[in-house]
Amino acid sequence: MIRLEYVSYTYPQSQGYAIKKINLTIRENEFIAVMGRNGSGKSTLARLLNGLLLPVAGEVAVDGLSSRQAENRAEIRKRVGLLFPDPDSQLLSNLVEEEIAFGLENLGLDPSEIRTRVDTVLEMVAMEDYAKYPPYLLSGGQKQKLCIA
Repeated sequence: MIRLEYVSYTYPQSQGYAIKKINLTIRENEFIAVMGRNGSGKSTLARLLNGLLLPVAGEVAVDGLSSRQAENRAEIRKRVGLLFPDPDSQLLSNLVEEEIAFGLENLGLDPSEIRTRVDTVLEMVAMEDYAKYPPYLLSGGQKQKLCIA
């Protein structure tokens, strides 16, 4: 569950709030849509949800972990992913399967577990036929699916 209580955020040197006194609860298996004009705070909210930004007031908690505590932020980012507008800026590897394996390797998982997880998420995002493709050959939508994987 993700919980925001009276969350406010202002960017440095900004005259006003990007987000002000937001209360929100997102329960497990619940989906929400956030809509609004450019500059209305959608991206700021997303960055607050995964701990890239910290509120100036209020609290953001993911599964009971407060983003205010530095030791919780890595775990929060594992639980709340963020897809940036330009997927190319998130892709580092030479092959699709290597891109997916990269994060798992950094977690220190066993190679057989990594292989299983890579195959599983490739199937989940319908990209199993592209495992050996270089990411730069993918379409924009395929790159987004790869970033999600």
